[in-house]
Amino acid sequence: MKKLGISVYPGWMNDIDETRGYIKQASDLGFKILFTSLHIPEIDYGKALEEFREILKYAGELNFFVMADISPRAFDLLGIRKGDFKKLKEMGIGCIRTDFGYSSDELVAYIENPEGMKIALNASTLTREELFKVLYPLRKRDNLTACHNFYPRRETGLSIELYKERSKPLQEEGIEVFSFVPSRYKRRGPVYEGLPTLELHRDLPAHIGAQHLLTCLGTDGVIVGDIQASEHELHLMSEALNGQITLSVNVCSEVTSEERALIFGRPHTNRLDPGCFCLRSVESRQYATGGREIKPGVLRERKRGCITIDNSKYGRYSGELQVVLADLPPDERVNVVGYIPEGEHFLLDYIGPGTRFCFREGDIIE
Repeated sequence: MKKLGISVYPGWMNDIDETRGYIKQASDLGFKILFTSLHIPEIDYGKALEEFREILKYAGELNFFVMADISPRAFDLLGIRKGDFKKLKEMGIGCIRTDFGYSSDELVAYIENPEGMKIALNASTLTREELFKVLYPLRKRDNLTACHNFYPRRETGLSIELYKERSKPLQEEGIEVFSFVPSRYKRRGPVYEGLPTLELHRDLPAHIGAQHLLTCLGTDGVIVGDIQASEHELHLMSEALNGQITLSVNVCSEVTSEERALIFGRPHTNRLDPGCFCLRSVESRQYATGGREIKPGVLRERKRGCITIDNSKYGRYSGELQVVLADLPPDERVNVVGYIPEGEHFLLDYIGPGTRFCFREGDIIE
């Protein structure tokens, strides 16, 4: 089952009441993972440790699974012997992310801990060879998971190619992989440039990054890396769990109610034999039956990412909805009804023959 999560950083900006409200808001929308960290150089640890315990207690009351980024130094800060997972479990931590400072022998011993503490390997830096160095001596893998880094500095996030290369060996071994997307609402310092795993997602809405990771790249869980997402961001991210690619559409002002009904509120499936220049909705002509005519509209150029519906001049093709993949000339038989924002065009590459997709209404354009 795919999962969504938020991040909470003790000692960093939000007061505890605001943090509790954010956690409750995410819980109400079906978020199940809470990521936190005691591995941030800029925080005041005197304040952070008290908040850390309060956050863990409240998250536990709401049945969040808590993943904590804890370096060896953090055990000292908590006054806990290194590797004392019983104490960490009692505090409400369900998983520790081992970023650095752990040998492969320590990781093996940690993964086999009898307390059932989950150990998350760093998926961004772990090579296939290093993974199998850890897996080979393991007698059981029940406690093993993996989580990618996030990258505060602009231009340092992972490429899609490296993301796939690092994730594939883990997924082939049945190990869950988690990743981060940024928020546009409240970004975490000290750089305030977002906290994505993939550089592609840095300036995109959180829900676009989430559905790319969950639906297109097969990621098991997505966590908002930044300090707080808005309720609107969380709501749209929760829709990413439906397993379909959902594309925003900025609608042309002259679009009719008949055309709008064809676009929104219904699933579409790309034909098993789509054309080389477009995605073709299997269902659209069936949706268009019922005696309502699709009249010719304003003549517009067909650009990559535009949504078109064939009008009555196209005879039996009237009502066919297409998503254009390459720039095409205007056609009086084809109504251009809307445009997918350019930032979402990359998602079109993941809609192959037989792939289901749907649309979310955006702005009105003239």
